[in-house]
Amino acid sequence: MACILPASRKSVFKAALFAFAAMVFFDIITMKLGPWTLVTSVTYAALALFFAFCFKRLKKVHFRHFIGLSAVGVILFDIITGPIMSTLMFNQPLWFSIIGQIPFTLFHLVSAVSYTFFLVPVLDPDIREELAKSKAFSTLLNLNFNRLKWF
Repeated sequence: MACILPASRKSVFKAALFAFAAMVFFDIITMKLGPWTLVTSVTYAALALFFAFCFKRLKKVHFRHFIGLSAVGVILFDIITGPIMSTLMFNQPLWFSIIGQIPFTLFHLVSAVSYTFFLVPVLDPDIREELAKSKAFSTLLNLNFNRLKWF
């Protein structure tokens, strides 16, 4: 999420392509290419399109939007690829899928929001500038975000 969010602001097509390719290449590398790859990659690409739509509707994008969209994206991704698709593809009872999904989604939320918190300022110059102007954020992390121009 932390990588497709900034990409969604710049290019809808590139963000969706990146999201799709990330899932496909991950499955190729882990040697788990199969029908599940199609489900996860299409879902992730659709999220990139959703994020682009959300960013277009905002007059000014703030760091909090990235954090919020990261959480919303994880919940949507996990609902679609978890209980919905596992019930359809593997004939698993829906209640069983939901119970099993809860701890995974909680862990996924913490990791996605954490990555978003640390990576978005590095990947998005507008957010980096916004955070550099925020005394509270800069003091909290004791960082100079103007030096984080890695990309």
